[in-house]
Order: sequence, then structure tokens, then C-alpha cells
Amino acid sequence: TVNDVITGTVFYGIQLYMHRMSPGSENLPATALVLLNTRSLSKHLSLEDISKDGAEASWGNQFGYIHVPLPACKCIKKANPIDYVLEAQELISKKRSSLSVYLIGRFLEMLRRLRGPE
Repeated sequence: TVNDVITGTVFYGIQLYMHRMSPGSENLPATALVLLNTRSLSKHLSLEDISKDGAEASWGNQFGYIHVPLPACKCIKKANPIDYVLEAQELISKKRSSLSVYLIGRFLEMLRRLRGPE
């Protein structure tokens, strides 16, 4: 998707920045947090339907996030950016379909209910 390409490009830019600021640091482990909208859009409900008590859908978006390790790059100057983006997309796809996204989303929802939306 477009989001995967953008994320992979940002990851590649981070690796280039790390190499430029500290040569050799591109092999150090680095992790990114990727936000996901986990709201299920199986059907569209009108404003009146959502406003009723016991509605099937809730207001707003529901977010989760995943920890994604930045793909390591042995030689950043010779690396093909497209291969790097594809590797980042593969990592995100694996993490996105894991149980951790659901669990983190539920944890964030619990925190929101206990502490408020802020």
C-alpha cells in the first residue's frame, strides 16, 4: 500500500541519517513505532444509529501500534532503496497480522477508560 511505501522510505531515510551522523551505526538495532487504525469498517452506520445506546459501532477511530525493527543494511551506499522498502513492507505485514496489535489496542482502550481520553 501507499502507507507501506511511505513507511519503508522513512525507514530507509533513518538508516541513511544514522550512517551519515555516525558511520557504522546502520548495523545497530533500531525500532520504530507504527500506528495502525484498527477500527473495523464492515458496514457504514448513520449518525442516528451510532448515537443509540448499545450501538454496534463506536465513535471515532481505534488505534493500536506495533514495534517494527528497522531492516539492517550491510552497506547503505550500495543498497537498493526498493529492496529496502519491500523488506520493510514484509516486516510490517507480519507484525500487523499478529496478536500483539489486538492486545495493544485493548490495553490502550482500557487506559482510555481508566484515565480519560487525554
